[in-house]
Amino acid sequence: MKLFDEEIAVNRRGSSADKKTDIAVKLADARSLCVRSIFWRQNFLHFESEITLVFSTYRANIGFMSRNRPPSQRQLKAGELIRRALAEILAKENIRDPDLQGVSVTISEVRASPDLKHAIVYAAPLGGGDSEKIIKALQRCGSFLRGRLGKEMEMKSTPRLKFVADTSYDTAEDMQRLLSNPKVAQDLQKD
Repeated sequence: MKLFDEEIAVNRRGSSADKKTDIAVKLADARSLCVRSIFWRQNFLHFESEITLVFSTYRANIGFMSRNRPPSQRQLKAGELIRRALAEILAKENIRDPDLQGVSVTISEVRASPDLKHAIVYAAPLGGGDSEKIIKALQRCGSFLRGRLGKEMEMKSTPRLKFVADTSYDTAEDMQRLLSNPKVAQDLQKD
């Protein structure tokens, strides 16, 4: 700011035309810099939200466990509250998405981030079915579910929901199938 004040003061003392054009050029550069700065700041906020979402997805893949710590009691409690509230919302609300019409959805687990601003919801269609289609439909309804969740729960901020297909039931079925195999069953019997 000092530079501009000094140049304006020089201009008032009756400087030459060259100095006036230099000042005008510098002021134009400063204005374009301000405009670029405002544009950059707006774009940065947009990119910052995208970066936050990508980072939260990365953290979700490692289970929100920084330094290999298990989730805290606060995270577990918040996750269970979110799970119950979401199950109640999905059971009671009439969701307009055609892929969710007449489909019962099981929410098996919700993992909350340490700051409780993001949550991963593990969901699967009840009785099997196309889980990818259901997960995409739940992602589309995510903002609606988040709004309903905010009304149901008393939290400082309502977490952003990310829906993931729950494969634990498939894994359990595979394990049961392996254990029922006659070759494995003979090893499990006591002599």
